[in-house]
Amino acid sequence: MKKVKDSRKGVSTTVIVAAIILIIIVVIAGIYIYQVYFVPEEEVELKETLIMGTTDAVESAVDPAQAYDFFGWEIIQNTGCTLVDIEPGSGAGAEDFTPSLATDWDVSDDGLTWTFTLRQDVFFDDNVTEFNATHVKYSFDRNMGIASPDGPQLNMEYDAIIDSVEVVSKYEVKFNLKIPFASMLGLMACQASSIVNPEYSGGWKPAGYDWTPSDVVWYTNGTDARTRNTMDLGPYVLTRWTRVGDEDQEMWLEANPNYWGADDGYPKTNKIVVKFYASSTALRTAIDAGDVDIAFRHLEAVDIEDLQDDPDLEVWEGTGAAIQYLIFQEEIPPLNDSRVRRAIAAALDRPTMCETVFLNQKDPLYSIIPDGMMGHTEEFATLGDANYTLTQSLLAELGY
Repeated sequence: MKKVKDSRKGVSTTVIVAAIILIIIVVIAGIYIYQVYFVPEEEVELKETLIMGTTDAVESAVDPAQAYDFFGWEIIQNTGCTLVDIEPGSGAGAEDFTPSLATDWDVSDDGLTWTFTLRQDVFFDDNVTEFNATHVKYSFDRNMGIASPDGPQLNMEYDAIIDSVEVVSKYEVKFNLKIPFASMLGLMACQASSIVNPEYSGGWKPAGYDWTPSDVVWYTNGTDARTRNTMDLGPYVLTRWTRVGDEDQEMWLEANPNYWGADDGYPKTNKIVVKFYASSTALRTAIDAGDVDIAFRHLEAVDIEDLQDDPDLEVWEGTGAAIQYLIFQEEIPPLNDSRVRRAIAAALDRPTMCETVFLNQKDPLYSIIPDGMMGHTEEFATLGDANYTLTQSLLAELGY
């Protein structure tokens, strides 16, 4: 059995590193996002309440079985817990996974069976429901069960990988896989694998379960934040979620008094107030007015450049794992021909985009996997940048 050292999950480091202003730089097609997931060298004094401004939004839900958008996962990162975590700043390699709700794990020689030993004396935020193996089985059965063609969730293809989940004992759970899956720990660490409380997990339940979930609105049109938040094993509890129509206005994350990592000093703040802004201009105005402590996605490159020169603000940058990229509708002509897709990719001029559009605040990316992470290659670089000769040649083959 693989033994690993114990660790404690705290507040998302996007909050930990906040002092006066934290800028997270967002980009488009084929460029890095600099997402700060490092701890500054000097100790940072944190306020009891941090106000974060963002132009992002929760596109679907904060239910792990449904959430698919960036900011929804950010909320889950702070309110939920997974079986394992990834060491911050690491390349997410085999040795970079650390315990969370599981204290250790074992994989069979054929790679088809994973057994996790669970942390004991862990309670959901109600301080009544004790976490155990039945919650793990329920959460993954639920993820796989709602993965219908008409279902709401991204699903991460759980049902293509996991055959069944067995409760071995109160604190031991076994995953039987359909195929050996090298990225199993990565799957267990992603926010979609957060463990949910069956009492707050929506109207659907797997056959054979006698749970009685609350009458829950899965999506974001409910009136009670608690009925739209299914986890709260993490350092924070979602206590307010204000929307006007389909537009997010404000979210409150308050310290979970029953968080299992509290003995190690987590969470670091009592409250995080998230304020949503309609545009980067509005967010920049809020920064200038001192209305926010943290600026998190999105600011224009010229605004970031100005803020870096402001003596009243402190700006940190760091390379992160998030990327954005172009997606082709491959079923629609002429994009159903790979030569057209290659021609478009060859015409991209990433270095010039980085220099002129983003003012050298980001680097070109030639892979779907970010630099520094396991599996990264420069595969797309073989097409070149601004390789119009190749573009014209490929299109000429098609009569363009």
